Amino acid sequence: MRTPQRGAMAYSVKTRTVPAPYKGWNTRGPQADLPAEYALFLDNLFPNKGGCELRKGCSRMVTHTDVTKVFRALLPYQPTSGVPRLFAGAQDGIYEVTAGGTVTSPVSAGTNSEWESTNITTAGGSFLWCCNGVDKSRYFNGAAWTVLDGASTPALTGVTSTDITSVTPFKSRLFFTVKNSLSFWYLPVNSVAGLAVEFPLGVLAGKGGHLVRIGSWTVDSGTGPNDYFVAMTSEGQVIVYTGYDPSSATNWTLVGTFDVAPPVSKRPLVKLNGNLCALTSGGVIDLTAVLQTSSSTPVPPLSDNISSAYKDLYDSYKAEFGWCATHFEQRDMLIVNIPLGLARSWQFVMNTATGAWCRFVGWDAEAFAMFDGQPVFARNNAIYVAWEGTDDNSAAIVPRAKTSPNYFGTAGLRHKIGLLRIAAKTIGTLPIQLSLAPDFAEGEFNGSLATITQQLALWDIAVWDVDLWPSTGQTTSTWRTVAHYPGHNLALLLRFSAKGVSFIWYSTEYILQNGGPL
Repeated sequence: MRTPQRGAMAYSVKTRTVPAPYKGWNTRGPQADLPAEYALFLDNLFPNKGGCELRKGCSRMVTHTDVTKVFRALLPYQPTSGVPRLFAGAQDGIYEVTAGGTVTSPVSAGTNSEWESTNITTAGGSFLWCCNGVDKSRYFNGAAWTVLDGASTPALTGVTSTDITSVTPFKSRLFFTVKNSLSFWYLPVNSVAGLAVEFPLGVLAGKGGHLVRIGSWTVDSGTGPNDYFVAMTSEGQVIVYTGYDPSSATNWTLVGTFDVAPPVSKRPLVKLNGNLCALTSGGVIDLTAVLQTSSSTPVPPLSDNISSAYKDLYDSYKAEFGWCATHFEQRDMLIVNIPLGLARSWQFVMNTATGAWCRFVGWDAEAFAMFDGQPVFARNNAIYVAWEGTDDNSAAIVPRAKTSPNYFGTAGLRHKIGLLRIAAKTIGTLPIQLSLAPDFAEGEFNGSLATITQQLALWDIAVWDVDLWPSTGQTTSTWRTVAHYPGHNLALLLRFSAKGVSFIWYSTEYILQNGGPL
């Protein structure tokens, strides 16, 4: 009896155009049901409504001359007038890094690098208020640093200065969390020091633990926005108040206590427009949606599409320092930093306009912040400006992608790709490695290189209103063959090394042959 031969297929030829995975990275759904607009992985390609854009690079801004010094906090000072300034926390204190170049000595001495900060403006000026739960809390007023305790001028009393772990402004007051406590403390209105008053929350936190962070949740009720006070415990309980004066029973009202997954780190909260989001063991949660729902059905996290990838890393690296989230508003990005140990990290990045996710690889950050409209991050003994330029501080950016398996509209039949090409906009020339993985195979980046070259007009040769000029940069690659086994479904793998180029992937065009079911 003869055995059927793989590849003995009666072919029919057709063409298909498949959009780039602009809906982003998806590890949640079954691969067989995943629409073509999703990717099984999407590295260093940011998904947006037009396609997938090669992420921008980074450049070193500051270097400490001592390689043993590690920056783990970025502290932007944003005064109401004057020039913004940037400070960074290392093991021996706080450094000013605004001017760039090299630094050697702290401007305010300390012993712990994990500083937290906020900006507040009072009648006395604009202040950067800092704490870390080990060193004495302090502030910068634009000219000098003042270290606070019960004997300083001004004095900070009612709370131990070295115990304060986080600081948050709310309704013209500073609110503090302290080590191993379910109470918060607050200062008088428009003050950066003075008598801090304790407000206990232990009777509302039935799961115990301690307060991790305080935030504010903005609600527009139709008559204007209203800010709610939000305190999050280490066990995932969220305690919400409305009002402006904790000392007044008529001006401070409990809204409720809500249960969510426990926070990942001591930096779990991030404002996303008016919403308040949290990094938790269950994913990136929109606390606003959780607090507003009246249904018993759980609200899916913002990271639902990448839940398995997120939770796998949480299980492995939840104890590592560096979990944090930053909203890069100008580019509609929520950047979630995930530490991997050994001074390595990835960023899971969400397009806040579409909800699409991708992963950034190569930045290895330990802390992020926004400074003067631009994201900055700390890595080892250096500070970098992110989303700048076309390389990672002279190193190449390496994007990778794998599309969802595609049945090309004829499930049950095997397919073989005769030719394919990438439709993209690029400035520069880059070779792209393309492979095809059949029938849910992982696949390998072992395909041939397809060169995409910018096709631009030449002076005295080009035709006006017909040919493309350098600012346009729209191109498409030529048709290529890619060796592969036939499959009932096929997934495209794409990879290249980018330096000095820009790239936006719009779609992939296929000329394919349909065979029989075997």
